[in-house]
Amino acid sequence: MKILSKIYTKANGPLTLVSLVIFGLFMALVLPYVAGLTEQFGDGPDTMLQFNLCPYYNAREDYGIEGRNLYITLRWTFDIIWPLVYTFFYVMTIGYIGKKVNDKLGAKLLFVPLLAIVFDLLENTFATIFMASYPNDIHWAVHLLIISSTAKWIFVGLSFVVILYLVIKWVVKLIAK
Repeated sequence: MKILSKIYTKANGPLTLVSLVIFGLFMALVLPYVAGLTEQFGDGPDTMLQFNLCPYYNAREDYGIEGRNLYITLRWTFDIIWPLVYTFFYVMTIGYIGKKVNDKLGAKLLFVPLLAIVFDLLENTFATIFMASYPNDIHWAVHLLIISSTAKWIFVGLSFVVILYLVIKWVVKLIAK
């Protein structure tokens, strides 16, 4: 908790603005580029969010050797940097606005985006194991991939909810003045 408190304390306007610019540039430039690299292969196992295992195995087969290798490479290059970018944005935004409104939860709110990045990294791990194990059936990895993907998206969504809650609280505080 000391580390979270320290990060929360360091969150300020300039760092929040830097995180927003990096987040925006990444979404505008890097995400479309990576999507272009993988569009020929279709949905990856980390974007499916289904509980039926057949589509996962079908996608892995359809990717072919080149696609599976690219997918694994992207999980440990792009998909390490992207979670760092969105976590930096969420943490700075939550910290900055949370301090502005003097939210009683304070640094504890940072657990939400930190859980998102933890589950994102777990998702990358299980997706890699699944893709690298081709042609073997490895149901446990797919199940853990589904669980970690679902948890990641829940905490990514909750991060936005926390930010929205803090922004509304800030606006109400400004109007009240």
